[in-house]
Amino acid sequence: MLKKSYWYFSRCGLATLVLVCFCYSVYASTNSELRFQRLTALGAEQLSTLSLLQDRQGFIWIGTNNAGLYRFDGYQTEKFQSSATDSTSLPHDRISALYEDGDGQIWVGTQNGLAKFNAETNNFTRYFPSSGAANQRIIKSIMSDGKSGFWIASWGGLQHFDPVQAKFTLYAHEPARSDSLATNDLNAIAVDTKGGVWAGTWPAGIDYLEPGTDRFRHFRIDDEKQPDSKLNIVRSMYLDAQGMLWIGTENGIVLWHTASDWSTRRRVDTPASRVNHIYADRHGVVWAATLSAGLLRWDASAKKFKQFVKQAIDPYSLPSDDVRAILHDRGGMLWVASLTDGIAITNLNSKGFRRIIPFDADAQNPRPNNAIGRIASGGDGRIWLANNNGVALFDVATSKVLKHFRANKNQVGALSNDLVYSIHKQTNGPLWVGTSVGLNRLDDTSGRDAKFKVIHFGSIADDYINTIAAGDEGVLWLGTGNSLIRYDIRSGGHHKYLSDPADPDSRSAKGTTTILQDSRGRLWAGSEWVGGGLDLLDQKTGKFTHFRHNPADAASISADNISSLHEDVKGRIWVGASNGLNQIITSQDGRTSFRHFLDKDSIGPAKIVAIESDLQGKLWLSTVDGLICFDPDGGMVKRYSASDGISDSFSGASYRDAHGVLYFGGTKGMTAIEPSAVRSSSIPPQLAITNITVFNRSLKYGMPPTGVRLSGPVTAPKELVITQQESVFSIEFAALHFTNPSLNRYAYRLEGFDRDWVEVDAERRSATYTNLNPGDYVFQVKAANDLGVWSDRVASVKIAIPPRYWQTTWFRWLMLLLTAAILFGIYRWRVAHLTRDQARLESLVAERLQELVAQQQVNRDNAERMQAILQNAADAILTTDKYWKIESCNRAGLALFGWQLDAIKGMPFARLCAEDVSEQLQERIASEDFAKKGHCEMELQQVRADGSLFLAELSLSGFADAGERKFILIVRDITEQKRVERMKTQFVSTVSHELRTPLTAIRGGLGLMVGGVAGELPVAAAKLGQIALNNAERLGRLINDLLDMQKIEANMMDFNFQKLPLAGLIADVLESNQAFAQRLGVSLLIDSDIPNYALRVDPDRFAQVMANLLSNACKYSPQAEHVRIRLLTNKEGHVRIEVIDRGPGISASFSERIFQKFSQEDASDTRAKDGTGLGLTIAKELVERMDGKIGFYPNPLGGTIFFVEFPMFSVVM
Repeated sequence: MLKKSYWYFSRCGLATLVLVCFCYSVYASTNSELRFQRLTALGAEQLSTLSLLQDRQGFIWIGTNNAGLYRFDGYQTEKFQSSATDSTSLPHDRISALYEDGDGQIWVGTQNGLAKFNAETNNFTRYFPSSGAANQRIIKSIMSDGKSGFWIASWGGLQHFDPVQAKFTLYAHEPARSDSLATNDLNAIAVDTKGGVWAGTWPAGIDYLEPGTDRFRHFRIDDEKQPDSKLNIVRSMYLDAQGMLWIGTENGIVLWHTASDWSTRRRVDTPASRVNHIYADRHGVVWAATLSAGLLRWDASAKKFKQFVKQAIDPYSLPSDDVRAILHDRGGMLWVASLTDGIAITNLNSKGFRRIIPFDADAQNPRPNNAIGRIASGGDGRIWLANNNGVALFDVATSKVLKHFRANKNQVGALSNDLVYSIHKQTNGPLWVGTSVGLNRLDDTSGRDAKFKVIHFGSIADDYINTIAAGDEGVLWLGTGNSLIRYDIRSGGHHKYLSDPADPDSRSAKGTTTILQDSRGRLWAGSEWVGGGLDLLDQKTGKFTHFRHNPADAASISADNISSLHEDVKGRIWVGASNGLNQIITSQDGRTSFRHFLDKDSIGPAKIVAIESDLQGKLWLSTVDGLICFDPDGGMVKRYSASDGISDSFSGASYRDAHGVLYFGGTKGMTAIEPSAVRSSSIPPQLAITNITVFNRSLKYGMPPTGVRLSGPVTAPKELVITQQESVFSIEFAALHFTNPSLNRYAYRLEGFDRDWVEVDAERRSATYTNLNPGDYVFQVKAANDLGVWSDRVASVKIAIPPRYWQTTWFRWLMLLLTAAILFGIYRWRVAHLTRDQARLESLVAERLQELVAQQQVNRDNAERMQAILQNAADAILTTDKYWKIESCNRAGLALFGWQLDAIKGMPFARLCAEDVSEQLQERIASEDFAKKGHCEMELQQVRADGSLFLAELSLSGFADAGERKFILIVRDITEQKRVERMKTQFVSTVSHELRTPLTAIRGGLGLMVGGVAGELPVAAAKLGQIALNNAERLGRLINDLLDMQKIEANMMDFNFQKLPLAGLIADVLESNQAFAQRLGVSLLIDSDIPNYALRVDPDRFAQVMANLLSNACKYSPQAEHVRIRLLTNKEGHVRIEVIDRGPGISASFSERIFQKFSQEDASDTRAKDGTGLGLTIAKELVERMDGKIGFYPNPLGGTIFFVEFPMFSVVM
């Protein structure tokens, strides 16, 4: 029988192929409203497919011709193949039939028997007819018997299978019985509501097995008057709910209503081709898969089939005309499987979109260019289309090109060039066509012969007419490769607006690709490729206002590359930029700003290449990734992609006709949209767990690791039990919604562990948990489809992690009892021990009590002694709380201030002062010096009870009393001390002045004598004279220092402040001190550039300070060394002048008192260096009174660095 079958097929093949061309010419349509996509997610191989099934969970099962069985979840496939060494594998790799029974069990009909898929172990159980005949194992179709079993069409007869008993019952042809099966070669079966079975035979038509019998009735399909043996070769059958039997034969489709007479059967007008599969989708629409005529869809109203075939000009047409299986999944996708080119899918739920392929292939143009660059009105349901092959007039209703104008050098009035970049149709006026070689005008659009007039604009770049926009009446605006042009239609004159870098009011960019004159008469222009931002032209002045992207200004335009402009019915101006949509906002004061829609929840960062408004005011945005419908008032955003049936790679061409139909052009045709009819699938996705792994080991194959137990199959698990040692597991999941799987979203949580749902995208479809504590958990996951519709149910699996034995309840009770016993034993031992210790402790307590009594007496004695010391102290001693209220005062204090103890207690200390010193005291105790030393001193005027004032020296320190901060104030009346100091100072001043006059005469006389004025002195006399002169000068310096110190302390020193250049001050210092340094064998150097700033100082006092620092540096530096002056500036606006020596340095002990009066490191009479010990004291006072500061630090190279620092000012020229 097999040999006979293959011979018949080869004999019929030639005739079938002969009819193919005729079939295509009659049925094929180049304007397929269905957009087919290759299912690339299956991998690189294009599966040769024979059967399809979607199970109740939502998985797609794919039976192939020779590659086994695949299960697909939208992202990954799992492959099942036959293995000669594995009895649990498929019995054969050719899968012709797939069936799911009422219990959700998957049955597979192969070329070598029947197989049942075991979900829990991910393998198969094989079933073979008992006869062992090879033909009976070739299964072509499986149908339910309406009960628990099913019928099988095989090439060895009709078989019934009882899954419970695993029993085959065979109904075969018996030559001796006329009511037996007509032939054993069966390809298809159908079961009616009564339980009767229709069997499609080869080549005897159809047989009917009456319910409950083994008798068959025979029905020959062809007509005896017009015999056609191909009609009796039945390849497929479908019995619809109305009792209509659709019979797919080797030569088309025959319809017969089973309730009527057989003679009423009729052939349906279809292409002459084998019908491999007849299928009804979820809407009841009948589809037919043919061998050579593609896919057929039944139009019930027209009573005929519409054909979908492979078209070379349409990459989204059917990939192959050899279709073997059809499936309509629950999400609305139609799956079409072919033998040679894999599987293609199309969305049946997407409505309102129509794909149009305008240009048909023919002998002269086998691969026409269907890239649509621009669209314009043609009137009466027609539109003008432009691309790189000229311009054409297209009739939308008939899908026919009525006229096609091309460039032709040999034809007068032909289009100037085929590269058409723009078109514009004036109302009741000419057609304007912008090419790469000028502007073309066609006045008569009714004739087939074109008479174009070509207008040039003086340069190659200006003849590139990128865009044409209507202006005021009689005006066109042209965007060219070099400029913006205003063209006067009546006069033919034009004016160019060029970009001039020297003119800020000129066009910002050379090229112009988009133009809009809005309803207010404002002209906007932008460029998609050369940037420049958005320009607004003032047509009266010819000046442009530029709007550029400014990263620092959120209200600026989002990008400088402008690809589209549009004004909606409410007068709002929309700008399509390279990174998204902008709205122009004009405030009441005329300022212009931009609102962006770049967030993911809004439009997002998509390049907007075209914008149109529909009749409801919604914006339709064309992007390189698809279409976006945006409601500006409500904020609603809907996205449409290839899976919705639209064309791809939109070029920027758009148009809305008078009926509100929108047209968008692309590289492979265009899409017509009827916005009011647009519908998309809102079917929530089915959800399934696709894998569970424990320590990266999958549980699919029924052999979990030790300590792991899974109830139910991996794809429908009930409970997962894992030990704590194995508590690293992952759960993978998938939304079985195939419209756009990459846009499906997920949310999961582990109840008992996760507080909230964890949301992930399609690339992260797994959840991993590690080191969970023992307990019971529930893993839950839900999903949303590409439109954000969430699944109705949540997929879940219980997770149980049993505790280890030491974590169990019984073990804890045992440990509790054991602990209680141990504690009781310890208690008894402890009581005995405590009893023994009690007597000893009582003895110790008595001894300790005696010691405490004695210690208390000592403490009382110490307190009385301290009180006596305080009361008998010569100075006033007070204590205050943290608010400076007096808590105690000794007798000296009461006598000093003249208050009684009761009156002074609780009194604020400020009341004993001539002025409120509370803030001054707070500042002192908050200072770093107080924190370091723990005390501070200050002088202040105090007041007695009788109101008399006296000057006091206050010593302040703190202490803690019961955790509260308090203060001790020691007050000493220094009125008499200050009087004595003033007398001393006056005495020193008087003596200094009295000594200064005779000393000056003595110095002068000695100087003349040593200088030889009175004649040359003997050597010994000259030496004695020089010693006398040096001591006189030293005494003079001492007197000067004493006088300066007296003036400073008496605050009588005057300062002549001036703003002087720093360079001049430093130069004077160097000049005046250079001779002194040279006498000591030391040189003075400037170690850095002098900043160009000024200082506000007294020049004489500044020179005095610097002279002191330089003289000290020179005196203590070795001979032949350099004393360096370095100048630095800081961020606070100060200049620092540093004097750097290489002397012996300053000891740590002397560092603390170096600026005190009469301080010298070597104070002996035999010291090597002379000095009074007042120089640095005076220098410090002078610097601070000139708003500066002075200091020093060790030189890392040896020696000391002294510095003064002053505020710096700009030099006034």
